[in-house]
Formats: sequence, C-alpha cells, structure tokens
Amino acid sequence: MITFTKNIKTMKKILTLAAIAVIGLTAFSGCKKSSSSSSSNSFVGKYIGTSSCSGTVDTINITAGSSSSVINFPTNVGTGTCYKAVTYIANVSGNNYTVPSQTFTDNCSNSYTISGNGSLSGNSLMFNLTLTSTVVSGTINCTFTGAKQ
Repeated sequence: MITFTKNIKTMKKILTLAAIAVIGLTAFSGCKKSSSSSSSNSFVGKYIGTSSCSGTVDTINITAGSSSSVINFPTNVGTGTCYKAVTYIANVSGNNYTVPSQTFTDNCSNSYTISGNGSLSGNSLMFNLTLTSTVVSGTINCTFTGAKQ
C-alpha cells in the first residue's frame, strides 16, 4: 500500500511538471505583424495551442514586460499546498524570443528551472522549452505550436 501511494504521489508530481511545461511553452507564444522589427506589444494577448508534453489545448495570456523587448507570463509551480504563483520572462528580438534560464521555488521548497526559445511567422508560433525540477530527476523537453486569438 505504501508503494502504491508513493507511486501515485510521484505520478502527480510528473503530471504537475508536464502541466508547468505546457504553461511555460504557451507562456511565450506570440504573434508578430509583418514588419521585420518587433516589440513586446506584438506578443501581448491570448493564445491557443497544443503542447507535445501534454497533448492538450491550452489558453495562455501574455502581458507586456518591463521594456519593449520583454514579455511576461503569469503561471504557477507546485500543486496543493505547494502551489505558488510565478511569472516567467522572455526576451523578444524580431520574430524570435528567448526564455533565459529562470529558477522558481514553490511553497514546499521544490525548485523548477525553465529555459527555451521560439519563433513566429504570421499568427503561427513555435516554442521549445526545457524544464528541470527537484521533484523529478531528469529534463523535460517540450514543443508548443499555437496561434493568437
């Protein structure tokens, strides 16, 4: 019975990481107008897309960052009593954006590190995300494709 409960807890942690990866993937989704230069305003808005990690459809809202080349995405890490709201940042340059390595700690002191990059063409975007955590050993790599609504 203890092994079964422990396996359920481990599976919940893995699913939580996959959900965080999905959110992170979509967090930096964006749309760019046809000009060759871009600002965070081009990325701000609501996006719908699918992640390779979860295979589910997600809706994400991106907000403007501290400058014209930064976008923010409010999300969360952890579940249950460990839940904590956090904000990932991405740096925008033309049709591309980069998520510099960022580490967050949930309310149970579990650590989550995310990094990635992406590009967009018209309303279509692509995103690659790498997620590591103290909750699960190893690295989770995910892709996201979606469109601005």
